[in-house]
Amino acid sequence: MQPLIRAVRYGSQFSLHRAAWALWIIAAIVALWLGSGLFTMLANDEKPSSATREAIVLHEARFIVSDATTVPPPEAGWESTRLPHRARKPNGSELVHYWYKAGFTVRSAGPAVSREELLWLYLPRLTSGAVIYLNGALVGVIQSSDAATHIRMLKPNLLLLPPLAVRSGVNEIVLHAGVREPLTGVSTMEIGPERLLRPKFEQRFFLEHTAAEISTVICLMTGLTILAFWLRRPQERLYGLYAFCLLFWGARTLVMGWSVVPIAHLMDWRLAYYVATAGFILLFSIFSLRFSGNRKPRLERFMTVYAVSCCLLFAAVGMPLRGFMDSYLVPGFFPFATYSVGSLTLFALRQRGRASLAMGLSMSVALGLALHDFAVQERWFHLTDIYLLHLGVPVFLLVMAGVLSDRFFDSLQAVESANERLALRIAERERELAQSHARLSQLERIQGATEERQRIMQDMHDGVGSQLLTVLAIVERGTASRDDTLALLRDCLDDMRLAIDSLAPNDPDLLPALGSFRFRIQTRFNEAGIALAWTNHDLPDALELGAHDGLQVLRILQEALANVVKHARATSVTIDFYFSPQRLLVRVVDDGVGRTVTPNIGGRGRRNMQSRAIKIGALLGIEHGARGTVLDLEIPMPQTAILAR
Repeated sequence: MQPLIRAVRYGSQFSLHRAAWALWIIAAIVALWLGSGLFTMLANDEKPSSATREAIVLHEARFIVSDATTVPPPEAGWESTRLPHRARKPNGSELVHYWYKAGFTVRSAGPAVSREELLWLYLPRLTSGAVIYLNGALVGVIQSSDAATHIRMLKPNLLLLPPLAVRSGVNEIVLHAGVREPLTGVSTMEIGPERLLRPKFEQRFFLEHTAAEISTVICLMTGLTILAFWLRRPQERLYGLYAFCLLFWGARTLVMGWSVVPIAHLMDWRLAYYVATAGFILLFSIFSLRFSGNRKPRLERFMTVYAVSCCLLFAAVGMPLRGFMDSYLVPGFFPFATYSVGSLTLFALRQRGRASLAMGLSMSVALGLALHDFAVQERWFHLTDIYLLHLGVPVFLLVMAGVLSDRFFDSLQAVESANERLALRIAERERELAQSHARLSQLERIQGATEERQRIMQDMHDGVGSQLLTVLAIVERGTASRDDTLALLRDCLDDMRLAIDSLAPNDPDLLPALGSFRFRIQTRFNEAGIALAWTNHDLPDALELGAHDGLQVLRILQEALANVVKHARATSVTIDFYFSPQRLLVRVVDDGVGRTVTPNIGGRGRRNMQSRAIKIGALLGIEHGARGTVLDLEIPMPQTAILAR
């Protein structure tokens, strides 16, 4: 059985470690896939227009800030800019209307073009939405910020250009956007056939929008699952930190993906974003420090106070503080996160373990993506207008799942090993206890046999031995007749048979000994001419009383009946047995002389009976009436007595 159990445990451990390896492989595949897709997308977005691609990328445009409802005239003060255009607005968080226009040239156009020749407009980013026109004709309406709604879109757009609006030669695209975000968000524009633009649109849509939704669901579901596990085992604090990391990140991504925000909830929406971001970075840093064994209680308290203070400050001041929050307070977390990741990286280099190295690498990538997103937000290095941090979350999640799975499997294996060692120690202790118990049992048997021999010797000495000495003394003096000598010898023989019957080693039942005693005593009573009657009241079929206690009961009966024969001058004797689970009452009644008997007669016999009753915890009572004597012997029944009705 033990080899089978070990085989099953080994198989389960092997399967668990194979599952952990599978998680590492999946994480590597996802990382390579996302990386290759991201690289391809960025490369395609940056490629210039060419005749072989039959597509045009617009990098130059003109813009104007104006509340006009129609396109402002050329002399209104248009400014040239390079796309993507991410500039700070002139008045912070207030709603500002922007107009953009850009031109492109088409060699031939007309209504009779085929489907493959239709032109499409691809906008990788249009953060605040816009109304789009081509040569004065409406192309499409992408909801834009207005007095009642705030728009913040992080997904691409692909629109069909109306064939009738496309001209041969120079064409002009006009965008009208209401912007409430601190920065404008108009990307490059690409015009070309659907077969070229659709793959780029779908790829970017998946990486920016669908992947974010998938990671949000995975983070929230996994976080809740691990949180439930942690609530069952609160001593595993790393699991609790990891669960809250996932929940805060899922909440942050969910808030980031909320494109349409009513003005009444704009403050709440932004506060939720800051709370989720601060909570994630805080827990991420604490988790990294504790995982690497570099716990810093003071630093953890300082980071916690900093995160809470930032959120409370924004809640008190409101949207006017948004620019300061985005540019200074939120980036203030980066030194903490960088220190935490550095600590984890050093730990991984020292440990050289698969889990530690994967953790350090994934966290370093996440930190790098966070820095990239901040650089994009702050318009550093002319980076492509795309946020990437959410792309690192699936890899980070899988790596973390592998790390925690390894920790769980190692803990499980350690527990199983400890259980095996404990089972072996318990088995060894059980063998030692069994041996000790066997030795104690043997000693108890030896001690019991010794005590039993001593009791038998004592009974033989007090009974048969004492009577034989009395007979010997009488015979030596020559004062006893032949009949007296025979009576004394007969008493000695009866006492010896009584001891032998009561001390049978394999039958502790009192009833057979009583039967043998009755058979022997009946003859003597018949010779004496005394009627002897036995009556049983509810007496069981078997009664275990113990050899020593049974012998005392028989000797008390023997002494009582001997007194009747010798002194009572009775004509009849009745012996009644009254049984209950608590006691056995033996009553001997004769119709002898009773009170008229000489007081000195039988005095020693009464003392012997009283002494024997005390030895077995019984009560002995003797009453002499005007006509006869009643003897009551009340014996308590032990709980171990075997009673069969």
